[in-house]
Amino acid sequence: MYTINKVLPGIFIGNYDAASNIVLLQHHEITHILIVGEGLAQRFPNNYTYKQINIYDLASCNIHQYFEECNDFITNCLKQKGKILIHCDTGISRAPTILIAYLMKTKNIGFTQGLEIVKKKHPEAQPNNGFASQLLQYQNSLEALSKRDGMKNDICSCIVI
Repeated sequence: MYTINKVLPGIFIGNYDAASNIVLLQHHEITHILIVGEGLAQRFPNNYTYKQINIYDLASCNIHQYFEECNDFITNCLKQKGKILIHCDTGISRAPTILIAYLMKTKNIGFTQGLEIVKKKHPEAQPNNGFASQLLQYQNSLEALSKRDGMKNDICSCIVI
């Protein structure tokens, strides 16, 4: 079954079947494809800009280590006015995890709100327990960075005044 859902302007999520259907990709004007899965082939390497993250859908796998490079790939695609499909095999756990991490960082939101946004457009999204835990850890690190940056701004404003 071909599953592809638009979550935000320029950002789509789906499964391997959708990523293997060139007519569907062309219909959505996809320019970039982010594959999040072990052993999933780049079906049309001459037609799209690919990034591949080889990871299994196991709670014990460290997906957190890929958040920043995936965030950069998505951001660069959008800066080029492209459209990206983020997919894994079934579109349930790995791809949603990466998209939620992107939303958390770029929209300054937490895991729960990120999951709600993705599920609203892609109801089958459900990161496995290990990935959900890593997203919560990512939330904590983003909050700590935000507080640290806020303190820097407070220090700078005190010096200027």
